[in-house]
Amino acid sequence: MNCFEYYILVHTGCSLLVALLSSFVLAFIIVPVMRKIAWHFKILDIPDGSVKKHKQPTPYLGGVAVYLVCLIPLICASFYYSQAIYLLAGCTTLVLVGLIDDLLVLSPGQKFLGQLLAVVMFLMGGWSFNNSIMGIILSALWFLTIINAFNLIDVMDGLASSVAACSAFGFMFVELNSFMCHVHINLFLLPLSAVFIGAVLGFLVYNKPPATIYLGDTGSLFIGGLLGVLSFQLGLQNQGFVQYSIPVILLAIPLLEIITLIVIRTAKGIPFYKASPHHFSILLRNNGWSKKGILLYVTAMSFVTGTIAYMYAIGYFNSILVALLGLIFLVIWFYFLSKRLSCTLPV
Repeated sequence: MNCFEYYILVHTGCSLLVALLSSFVLAFIIVPVMRKIAWHFKILDIPDGSVKKHKQPTPYLGGVAVYLVCLIPLICASFYYSQAIYLLAGCTTLVLVGLIDDLLVLSPGQKFLGQLLAVVMFLMGGWSFNNSIMGIILSALWFLTIINAFNLIDVMDGLASSVAACSAFGFMFVELNSFMCHVHINLFLLPLSAVFIGAVLGFLVYNKPPATIYLGDTGSLFIGGLLGVLSFQLGLQNQGFVQYSIPVILLAIPLLEIITLIVIRTAKGIPFYKASPHHFSILLRNNGWSKKGILLYVTAMSFVTGTIAYMYAIGYFNSILVALLGLIFLVIWFYFLSKRLSCTLPV
């Protein structure tokens, strides 16, 4: 690395740090305001004794705070990048769909149509594997999977926000490496990643156990959609198998959540879109884990997946080693779930 490249790295790193810290402070200020608004208008998550086992009603609208912080760079970027307009439109659509669901409760079909509309906007912005019919279909399925994965994982204090922050950190470091290696990336998405991380961490201050505010569907849908777009920042259409694998590695935990839920619910004859207490966090809680213990475990596992993805991206790990590490990761993951899983599957 020559002096100029070192200067660019330091300057870019400092800029990202400033963006992260600024958004953290802004979210730290906005979240309590949204909490008061939620209490005033009774926008609350009521315990149901099944999936929702919190002790008392808890306000939603935390996701609105995260969105508002990210809205500033999205609007600024839309004046200079046409793609940012579609990203802004898609993310806003997800926020509106989630907000309506939090207020009125949408049917699964209505919710899916809203998500699909947002995905169409992302695709119009050019975020797809390629321009073929199959590439567009696979891209749409990817977006829908990540959006719903974060919607499903948001069943415990601090869980979705912790996983989102860890995943976004991984994306940002891989993006930064691509930028330094002169790989073409959408420059507005790199600082947006930093702003997103700061916004989520600022929200996490109030969302960690015991949470005083929740993301709601507003936040979980927005987080899933934005991270789905960030995954295409990694040059999926240009870099081959390695870059196709990196988003899967970075988002391994929410992907495992949705796959496990589909398998268990299907085996038990429950429609996959119906609520049931088979989320991995609930299974761990039933095995005696504390909420803080689960968050530490998930953060540690996210650090592992992030490290694997980064080392794979820069060429330090080859595909065979990554596959082996992935297998070890899965063994550890399902080992901690095995007792409860053996009780939930029908004989």
